Amino acid sequence: MSFASLTVAAFAQQATSPARGVGVPSAQGSVRLEELTVEGQGGSPARVLVAREDPRGPIDGFVAKRTLTSTKTDTPLIETPQSISVIGRQEIDAIKPQQIGEIINYSPGVYGNAFGPDTRFDFFQIRGFTASDTGLYRDGLQLFNFGFGSYKVDPFGVERIDILRGPAAVLFGQGGPGGLINIVSKKPPLDPLRYIEVGGGSFGQKYLGFDIGGPADADGHWFFRLTGIGRQGG
Repeated sequence: MSFASLTVAAFAQQATSPARGVGVPSAQGSVRLEELTVEGQGGSPARVLVAREDPRGPIDGFVAKRTLTSTKTDTPLIETPQSISVIGRQEIDAIKPQQIGEIINYSPGVYGNAFGPDTRFDFFQIRGFTASDTGLYRDGLQLFNFGFGSYKVDPFGVERIDILRGPAAVLFGQGGPGGLINIVSKKPPLDPLRYIEVGGGSFGQKYLGFDIGGPADADGHWFFRLTGIGRQGG
């Protein structure tokens, strides 16, 4: 089994005084700057710019603060009326999974690998309803499964996973009442990234993964990321 993906992104140059919500490149992705009004010296109001989590980018730690999946807008999780869980890259690395089902099993109401580990398919249920046929999305686009013809996403190329519980047909169209899973791909980094991972085990198991990216031009407008992994075993 092998997997590879290539993503390219372009960032505008940072303005002298960024406006509310402007995107600025960072070492991990696109950082959102938000203008807040705070109490300054002498009690007078002062405006400051603070970094805000990108709902399509990396999560600092295990706890996410924002998501795009619940409303298809950049919304804080605390203001989202629907039940949603977000699993970031750091938590995925801590789990060390080989399949998506091994990641989502740690979320409430979700049952991954419903028929046991399978190298061909990812079967999962949300709130007791089968969701692997119409409830699998990648970067907001449906990966429709039908007649045992399905997509299998390797965790190596995943930045975060959003699990939305409950009906969501108003935003996503046809789907089950249990909910859906939106897999967010890794985004190009600002700083050069060169990563290689190899491993092996019993029964002839071996794999090779690579993750490279960074600036694609001298001016720092274009960035890329190439991620791939191949596995083989008995």
